[in-house]
Amino acid sequence: MSEQFISKPPKTALLDSIRSIGYSFNSALADIIDNSIAASAKNIDIVFIEAKQALLIIDDGNGMTPEQLDIAMELGTLKRSTRKTDDLGRFGLGMKTASFSQCKRLDVTSKAANSEITSMFWDLDIVEERNEWLVGTSSSETYLSLPYVQEFFSSHSKGTIVMLSKFDRIKISANNFETTMQVKLVEAEKYLSLVFHKFINDKKIKIRINGNELSKLDPFLMGKSRKMPTDVIPYQVSGSHNEARIIVTGYVLPYFKDLLPADFEKLGSNDNSEIRNNQGFYIYRGDRLIIWGTWLGLTVTSELYKASRIEVCIPNSLDDIWEIDVKKASAVIPNTLKNRLKAHIQAANNESRGITIRRTGNEKFNSNYENVWLSETIDNSMEFKINNKLPLVAAIKKELGEKSNLLDVLLKDISTNLPKGAIYTSMAEIKYVDAKTDGEEEIKARVFSIIESLNGLNREEIIKYLEVLFLSEPYCYHQSILDEIKGE
Repeated sequence: MSEQFISKPPKTALLDSIRSIGYSFNSALADIIDNSIAASAKNIDIVFIEAKQALLIIDDGNGMTPEQLDIAMELGTLKRSTRKTDDLGRFGLGMKTASFSQCKRLDVTSKAANSEITSMFWDLDIVEERNEWLVGTSSSETYLSLPYVQEFFSSHSKGTIVMLSKFDRIKISANNFETTMQVKLVEAEKYLSLVFHKFINDKKIKIRINGNELSKLDPFLMGKSRKMPTDVIPYQVSGSHNEARIIVTGYVLPYFKDLLPADFEKLGSNDNSEIRNNQGFYIYRGDRLIIWGTWLGLTVTSELYKASRIEVCIPNSLDDIWEIDVKKASAVIPNTLKNRLKAHIQAANNESRGITIRRTGNEKFNSNYENVWLSETIDNSMEFKINNKLPLVAAIKKELGEKSNLLDVLLKDISTNLPKGAIYTSMAEIKYVDAKTDGEEEIKARVFSIIESLNGLNREEIIKYLEVLFLSEPYCYHQSILDEIKGE
């Protein structure tokens, strides 16, 4: 018996699922901008119209003919076989799903060169009310009354205006819709500056939000960071004879205290903890940053690795093997690439670890100085213990005489019970700052207290002891007051 088929068009209840794919406000904006870049736009303006409670994304790209716009308003229009190599789209869903995730009305007005203006819209209230997947076409009278349409197309021969309205979800959670939208747009500036930083830095596009041009960011601090060797990995495209290239480059940022204010501006933050959390992979798809600040399960986030960045550039022909989702906000590293990428992680992290350990240690003092805490690696675990060679420890042992073993036991107990877990958690959760030593007056008071306890020593013996004491922490940080103390 031959197979039989019947049509099963999707119910409009599917809208709730489409609206809940998981876009954030920022990722939704980025997905819409992808379309503008794919249309060769040079200028993209995001404008919030308070009076209309509408958000506009205006671009001077190639625009669309009436036939092209009609296709673009369909759900899932893009065939993989017809996708260009520089196309930032994924499934032909982006503009619609991104818009629906934030609002219930989407108006798209567009004009290609030597074509007429066309405007179409989705209104989810109408879809739900009539229980049909209905797309509307606006008359010239209607679309010319939309914000910026008449003004823009009187001075541009081509381009597209996307208008989002009926922001039901934001209104539900916002005390004041207008204020909430303005805050979201301020936050979007940093997000979009990073996601599209290669386009912005190469002067391929200008993006403005309410007239404010997005700044140039550089997550790798090119020219100041340690750049690791670039690795080009050939990869066979599934179902094709074409070979794609994956380009991997590691970067290690300079020690943060060596950074200038201009460097922090390029990184987009002067918050140590935020920069620390941005360690890991930076995965680009067609120069568009899609994922960053994660090791994707290949290693762990660490204070020692906070300067590590691994740039991975993949073409859209490898979307399937990387499991790029609709939002272009998640990916999975193919098993065949994991070992090769681990080698890049190890190289960058070793460099980052070396910089952090050297600079957070006492490298500015010579090897004669004694640290209060000593560290060593045992079975891939970092162990810490109090240095029992400190001059003050030696002096206390001398005073204790036969009972000096009690001090040894105490120091071992303190070292063994160092709350490493709590320290690590605190470092991860709060803004980290380097420990500050006591001021000179506190150090002087402490030294005189020690001198008073040195019974039976003459002046020369005390001075000799002080010279040894000032070769250890924290006294070595205050060499300038040693002569003053000797005189007193």
